[in-house]
Amino acid sequence: MKKLLLVLAAVFLFGKSEAQWLNNDFCSTAQPVTVGAACTQGSNALATLNNDFNMSCGDATDAAVWFSFVAPGTGAVIISTDHPATNFDTHINVLGAAPGDPTVCPVAPNMFEYGCDDDGGTGSTSLLQVNGLVAGQTYYIQLDGFAAATGTYCIDIQSVPCTANAGTFTITATGGNVNIIANTIYTCEDVVSCYDITSNNDYTLPTSVFYPGPPGPGCFTVPELMYAIYINTAPNTNPADPDNDPGWPGIYWTGQDFNDCDPSLFAPTILPGDVVYLVPITVDDGDNDANCGGLQTDGDGDGCYAVGQTITVVYLTSTVAVQSAIDLCAGTVDVTITGGMPLYDGSDYTITNTGSGTLTGAPITSGGTVVVTGLLNGQNWSLSITDQNGCPETINGTYTGTVPTITGAISVCVGSATQLTGSAPTGGSGWSSTNTGIAIVSGTGLVTGVTAGTSDITYTDGNGCPVIETVTVNPLPVANVPSSNAYCPGDAVPLGALTSTPVGATFTWTNSNTSIGLVASGTGNVPAFSATNATGAAISGTITVTPTLAGCAGTPVNYTITVNPLPVANVPSNNAYCPGDAVPLGSLTSTPVGATFTWTNSNTSIGLVASGTGNVPAFSATNATGVAISGTITVTVTPTLAGCPGIPVAYTITVDPTPVANVPSNN
Repeated sequence: MKKLLLVLAAVFLFGKSEAQWLNNDFCSTAQPVTVGAACTQGSNALATLNNDFNMSCGDATDAAVWFSFVAPGTGAVIISTDHPATNFDTHINVLGAAPGDPTVCPVAPNMFEYGCDDDGGTGSTSLLQVNGLVAGQTYYIQLDGFAAATGTYCIDIQSVPCTANAGTFTITATGGNVNIIANTIYTCEDVVSCYDITSNNDYTLPTSVFYPGPPGPGCFTVPELMYAIYINTAPNTNPADPDNDPGWPGIYWTGQDFNDCDPSLFAPTILPGDVVYLVPITVDDGDNDANCGGLQTDGDGDGCYAVGQTITVVYLTSTVAVQSAIDLCAGTVDVTITGGMPLYDGSDYTITNTGSGTLTGAPITSGGTVVVTGLLNGQNWSLSITDQNGCPETINGTYTGTVPTITGAISVCVGSATQLTGSAPTGGSGWSSTNTGIAIVSGTGLVTGVTAGTSDITYTDGNGCPVIETVTVNPLPVANVPSSNAYCPGDAVPLGALTSTPVGATFTWTNSNTSIGLVASGTGNVPAFSATNATGAAISGTITVTPTLAGCAGTPVNYTITVNPLPVANVPSNNAYCPGDAVPLGSLTSTPVGATFTWTNSNTSIGLVASGTGNVPAFSATNATGVAISGTITVTVTPTLAGCPGIPVAYTITVDPTPVANVPSNN
């Protein structure tokens, strides 16, 4: 009944105001207000003290009216009665059931006040900014009059705009070994290397607002540009999200510009090999006021801050070079190299061999392998490695393998043998030939040539390390010599041209009988010479030719040069005959025997024909001169034996004339 009388009284007393009554005397009947809408007009004339809470600003809370709103995405609002329709001194505050759970009308003692204002607006109107609200949650507003004042009000709620911007930055290498690619800085871990990250001063800081605490009663924060520093774990987004990143590291006091020369000198401690992610962010700095919460992303809770693009600093791990393999048999060491700048940009290392052996396989990038070859047992190998940043590394070691060797002649003639020797330690699988049709090898390394060609001979030492030598089996050359021939003394014996199969052999030769006019021995072709024979019988010289090709002597080949003697004719004695006498057969013989004969007669008037062959025939002596004369007839006999003509020999047949007696005349 009391409440009804009060309402009737109010209607009667205030007339026009009753039309502005919104029936929002209780939290449960709070008038909803849309954030961003025009101000809501009403009156508090009929308000009562039911369920009202004291405000922290101004005097005690009088009869209040209630409003509700849903917090915008920024989490910050400005609540104002600073409008022409407001005609009395207003108080306002924002309430919730409890921090973080403001969706239920606040009930004592769980009421939590998020902000309060008396005369923040023009004159005695109210203007309250509340930050740190949870977007989408419902909050409540009490509005009353100072000293129980009543009247008409107009109230609105606006979202606090955020214009914060972290801006852009210039990254500069200022010393040492630094490489900058886009927003990533690469610097050596063990070389003093400096860089600067400088703001281009195009950032916008959030507005300085009141921070309500805790720990203290609140303060105004000072917005600044700082950095959050992630170490080895990248932000979950770029730009980073402080509100939704479980790995958010907090803010590091850096100032708006950042520089570094030695990662071990600034906190948090950064070790060589770390990857650091620098996140520029506008912050609310309350460090200078004990009532504030220190350096915070959004210390005043207005939801206004800005995060810039992440800048990555890679404190390059040392170039890591490891001996990835060693071949105890081949004298090689494999070295695999990773890390440094090539790990990130695929560039090549600069690698220098500073020890024994020969470097092969360079250049390489990260993950590649080079090989040091030609190492002997006990030799030290060493590589100097530099990446594109100039970050240095050295790796070295001592080769302890044993490379087996084979010693001995590696060429052999068909049918001959060569002894090969394998290096220690012995006791391995020994010797083998890849082609036993060309060469065979014994268990002791004795290689015997079978046919011309090549075969790989493998020796495996006691460490199980094989070594291969190619053995060449050379053919035995065959000499091609002139045919045997016979000559007469004084004949010109032509050059004895020598060739070989296969071609290319050299020759030595011997002569068994220098009486034929040829020297006893020589090399190359057999020279031309003049045949001689000082005997009365045929003589011969055996020419023995030995060919040699690639150190292989062929089978000696013979041919014969015969020099026949000049025959001597044996003729009848000189004799004289009378005309009509029977001159007997002129039997001709030779020394040596066997010659043939031709003969001529210088005077056929003796009764013998002019010439003939063989023996001189018998004939009847004639002398037709008719006068007492006498003459000598010479018969020339030329013997020939084995094609060699002897010296002509003559004998004389004389036919005396028939004598005519000179007697006295008949008388």
